[in-house]
Amino acid sequence: MALGIQLKDVTKKIGGSTIIDQLSLDIHKGEVFGLLGPNGAGKTTTIRMIVGLMAITSGDILIDGISISKERSATAHKLGAIVENPDFYLYMSGLDNLRYFAKLQDKKISRKTIDDVVRVVGLTESIQKKVKTYSLGMKQRLGLAQSLLHRPKVLILDEPTNGLDPAGIREFREYIRRLASEQNMTIIISSHLLSEIELMCDRVAIIQNGRLIRTETIKERPDKENFEKPASQVVIELADSKNAEQLLHQKLPSLETRRSGEQLYIQADKEMTAKVIQLLATESHAIYRVRDGQQTLEDRFLEITNEKGEAYADAHSQ
Repeated sequence: MALGIQLKDVTKKIGGSTIIDQLSLDIHKGEVFGLLGPNGAGKTTTIRMIVGLMAITSGDILIDGISISKERSATAHKLGAIVENPDFYLYMSGLDNLRYFAKLQDKKISRKTIDDVVRVVGLTESIQKKVKTYSLGMKQRLGLAQSLLHRPKVLILDEPTNGLDPAGIREFREYIRRLASEQNMTIIISSHLLSEIELMCDRVAIIQNGRLIRTETIKERPDKENFEKPASQVVIELADSKNAEQLLHQKLPSLETRRSGEQLYIQADKEMTAKVIQLLATESHAIYRVRDGQQTLEDRFLEITNEKGEAYADAHSQ
């Protein structure tokens, strides 16, 4: 699978402190990739190095196969970014703002390109209105349009949904997913909203104390060959979980189970879950409740970044 961005042993030192410590990541084209970590973990520093706002102490970053250390100007053309809240001329229309920013680009940007970008972010009906009439969500989408004017291969977003209401966050999430799938764009998002990252991203990297703790797959890419939805943990609450587990071991010996009080935990996809429930009901087991038992990204993040996570990072720094 083609790579959009590679970080190779990237290190950033300021004074006597190591802010980023030999960070390596491979991020694929068409992938929405999340950067997670506690405050001060190094997420924003990493983003600033990728977009060229901060120098790398050692290591390298490749954008679409090109080194930012050796060919900064070439990689700059491949990048789009929203690192701070976008600023616009409020007395001008959204279209006039985009025309102004288009003129600042090194290459000529056609009206058709501007119209295409406006359509992609869903601002066609509002683009002639003055920006001072825009909601915060519309301004965020206009900022996204600005970052897409030069047709970048990679899009970097630092806390892109700050200040948005739930409807605005959902809209923004849908635009990001569409960009990745339709434009085969590599998108990196740093956010503290873990529930949104879980809905938006294909994979995440968890960073702590400037070091990579873990990368996790959130959802399988739809273009992955031989795609099969993996089994997930399901919790079944029963009147007699012990006998229910014994029954499942007899009838479905390959099924993974564990028991805790009245709760029976199984590893099963939707089809197997339905089969288990039907079997238990047929044998007259009283089922009180069935629920998804998967840990949320927030649960795993808090677990990983506690003292165990710090110990993991320390062990891998030696």
